[in-house]
Amino acid sequence: MTSSHEDLTQQINKRQKLTRKKTSWIWAHYIESLNDNNEPVIACQVIKKDGTKCNVKLKHDGSTGNGSRHLWSAHKITKDGKQSEDSKQQSETKKHSEKRQIEFRQFLTNWIIEDLQPFSVVNSTSFRIFCNELDPAFLVPEAKTIKTIIHKAYNYIQPKMIEQIVKEAISVSLTTDLWTGRNRKGFIGITCSYVDSDFILKKVTLTVQFVRYPHTAENIAECIENILKQWKIRHLTMTITTDNAANMKKCVKLLDGVSWVGCFSHTLQLVVGKGLFVARNLILRVKRLIDFFMTPKQSERLEKIQKDHRSLANYEDDEEPVDSSETSRYLNAIADVSTRWNSSYLAWCRLLKLKGYIKGLLNYLELQSDSDSRKDAVRLKNIMITEDEWLLIRDLNEILFYFAEATDYLGGSKYCIYSSINPTIAVIMMKIRPITSSVTNFNLDEAGDAFDEAPELERDEDQRQLQEKTNINVPVETYGLLDLIKKNLYKAMIYYFNPTSSEALLAALLYPRFKKLKFVTQERKKEVEDELCKKYNDMKSSQSNTTPFYLQAQQRKKRSLFDAFTNPTVAENELIEYLELEEIPFEKDPYAWWNERKEKFPIISQLARKILGIRAASTPSERLFSDAGNLLTVKRSRIKPELFDRVIFLKRNGHNFISIHPTVDI
Repeated sequence: MTSSHEDLTQQINKRQKLTRKKTSWIWAHYIESLNDNNEPVIACQVIKKDGTKCNVKLKHDGSTGNGSRHLWSAHKITKDGKQSEDSKQQSETKKHSEKRQIEFRQFLTNWIIEDLQPFSVVNSTSFRIFCNELDPAFLVPEAKTIKTIIHKAYNYIQPKMIEQIVKEAISVSLTTDLWTGRNRKGFIGITCSYVDSDFILKKVTLTVQFVRYPHTAENIAECIENILKQWKIRHLTMTITTDNAANMKKCVKLLDGVSWVGCFSHTLQLVVGKGLFVARNLILRVKRLIDFFMTPKQSERLEKIQKDHRSLANYEDDEEPVDSSETSRYLNAIADVSTRWNSSYLAWCRLLKLKGYIKGLLNYLELQSDSDSRKDAVRLKNIMITEDEWLLIRDLNEILFYFAEATDYLGGSKYCIYSSINPTIAVIMMKIRPITSSVTNFNLDEAGDAFDEAPELERDEDQRQLQEKTNINVPVETYGLLDLIKKNLYKAMIYYFNPTSSEALLAALLYPRFKKLKFVTQERKKEVEDELCKKYNDMKSSQSNTTPFYLQAQQRKKRSLFDAFTNPTVAENELIEYLELEEIPFEKDPYAWWNERKEKFPIISQLARKILGIRAASTPSERLFSDAGNLLTVKRSRIKPELFDRVIFLKRNGHNFISIHPTVDI
């Protein structure tokens, strides 16, 4: 009895669902019904050429996509009506050759890869109509065909990339990181960089590969080993740059013959976070003020006061003010992100520019008579930071400017500037060196991170103690705080960086911008030069029986009598002549400098090629995951890991080739 009642209820509900008012244009060609399994379907009522109804039944899931696609593909019917016979005849009589059709499909695939479009776009009725209007002779492929083309392109390009790296590189340096996609699967991203014989920096994305859980050092190391063997570059791999995660550091140690390089940007994040921890209350108070202006209402008020009162602007002497009354441009608050300290720096820079407007807005709100404005005035007044706090934020920004500049420079992709780490550290430490030499009672292991989110505490007692320590309603006592922060930053720099690291100093010595090592003592400089001399002699003795390939070609080439006046000769003692040369200006390209002198310094230039390919930061992997996140969206979370990897590979490496597709032979 109960079962029959439930069946009857379900049928009534389905009939009620079928009797809803229909507004889509497709209902002129369909009727709703139930199939043999009592499931809702729609049946096509279009009359075919033989006079019978089409009567194709499609699953009715509430959307009209299935119906519109069938009308177009089977009957050439769109929202605007049936396609004209002339257009149909033209489409049928002027089809492209198969070779041309393949080329068009490849162009379409390139667009999908480059812009990370969903594969289902080719199934869209509107897209197919658009393509038909542009070129009726082009047959738009199905999504399955696009995927097949992608696999063929990968199988064509990947071996070529392997051949290119093995041929051009004498060593490679990697960056790697782990990433969790929206499908909750873990992926490892690996990028590769090296300097070829013409001193051109080459960057290759190797893979974004699924890595099984748990993400232990052993599992990660095994995955990296397999990838390097697949790419045939295991013997060429010299360094791997990662963040400071324990599993990443340990996994590199498990790879014999590979050195670990800590990401400069992540380490600098630790330095700034630890150094500013004593100012955490100030950071929280400033964040609260910024958050107040992130709401639409307060943002609009801030915009209005900028347009009405330009004189309230705070600008530096060398900045050009923006007249908001004559343009749509205006300044708004910038939200900070806890995982990137420099986002807080940028947020503070913007807040300082808005200082005059914020104070003017407070005065304006206090003069208004409506309750909403007066209520917001009270709120803004309660969270407003003091003048001393404004001044401290300004002074802190002057210090943090050097850290932000170093982060941007060493995280760039134009140069592999591992050689610049030690000089950069030395300059920063000189800029932030505290006035007094007294030692601060500062334990880095116990100190938290100033930019971490507040922890969630379970006990009321813990909550009370935390509130007492971080009472952001009380203005911060700024006297002596700036000098204390400088001391803590200075100590953190010494703790997290080793300014006299032999490997990094050797890299600086081979970098023509810093080869004089002016930032270290003469004793330390002599030690590094001796180390370079040892490496030079080892490489020279190993090459005594084998001449480098470019020197072989040079020897076979017939030389003119006057070549000595125009072409450089090999230095009798490369090391001595190189060390005696002057440093090049900072703005000059070190790669071009070495390329011009590779014949004069054939052995040292090979050492330089190895050093100049090392990454100082793991930012290439992070940029790789930006593309990965744009591909693996909520609507595409079921994409197969292999296809996901190959799309990212082709997108990021396709620029190295004229075409990513094999030649069409038909």
